[in-house]
Amino acid sequence: MKIRPRQIFLAVLSVILAVILWLYVKTEKEYETDLYFKLQITDVPPKYMVATRVPKVVHIRVKGKGKRLLAQKFSECVAKISLKNFSYGRKTITLSEQNFEFVSPDIKLVDIITPKQITIFLDRRINKKVPVKLRVEVIPEEGMYVSGPLKVEPEEVTIDGPESRVQRISYVSTVPETVRHINTFTSFLVPLEKPDEFVTPVPDTVMVSVEVSRLVQKKFEGVKIIPKGFPLKSGRISPPTVDIIVAGPENVIGKLSGKDIKVYVLYTDIPPDERNLKIVEIKPSVSVPKDVRLVKTEPEYVKFIRAEPQEQESEK
Repeated sequence: MKIRPRQIFLAVLSVILAVILWLYVKTEKEYETDLYFKLQITDVPPKYMVATRVPKVVHIRVKGKGKRLLAQKFSECVAKISLKNFSYGRKTITLSEQNFEFVSPDIKLVDIITPKQITIFLDRRINKKVPVKLRVEVIPEEGMYVSGPLKVEPEEVTIDGPESRVQRISYVSTVPETVRHINTFTSFLVPLEKPDEFVTPVPDTVMVSVEVSRLVQKKFEGVKIIPKGFPLKSGRISPPTVDIIVAGPENVIGKLSGKDIKVYVLYTDIPPDERNLKIVEIKPSVSVPKDVRLVKTEPEYVKFIRAEPQEQESEK
């Protein structure tokens, strides 16, 4: 038997009409369902702001015809709290049907599941200027040093927020930031941290500038070694002097003399199980002024040569 296209069309149409009829019957019935409404605070009085955390959504149960509930689910579900007649202070609001916007008057509120009440603190909105505190570390390229203090622009920012929170804030910090491999004058933007969830810094970024210069090296020859903590007449250090290479800012290195550098050999640097050996190698400790760094000690290790018993006796 040959099936004609007209017969196929009529069969498909019948199925579609049957489904439409079934959906119509189903959606005409009344149901209960749970919905989540986005909470929105409106009509905040001028020069005031909400200074408490409020829930983002409200969970409710509603009833209505199926087609109305479907339309509600696919629409913007908003619960509104108006602060039109509010003034400074804390107030607890009990939610009711008037706070919800439904797509149809046929939809009825059955229950507000959570939260049933919202506590709001309305505070005066103020602003003030506070200094910026840098939390930036600069690590220059090898052979360079930071030649001046970090500069920030602007040095002060305005913070805006509730009076009760703004008053206890004395500064705003940058986010922690580490900048590496700097070899020339550099400027970069750094975001500011919000000092409080209700307080906003304006602007929210600052410009940080850093100046770097090349380190200058200098060699000091024949710096005398100072033994520390060794038993009296227990032995000698060989060689008795070392050459020291240091580096630092040009203006500091230019004024540096051998008297500013101290080289020590510490008895406590010898492991206890090696203190009776005839010869022990020790790495000297070098003390240099602030802003100066040790580059190299020549030789890197010196020797402690223990005195023979007869040498110790003859020296007594």
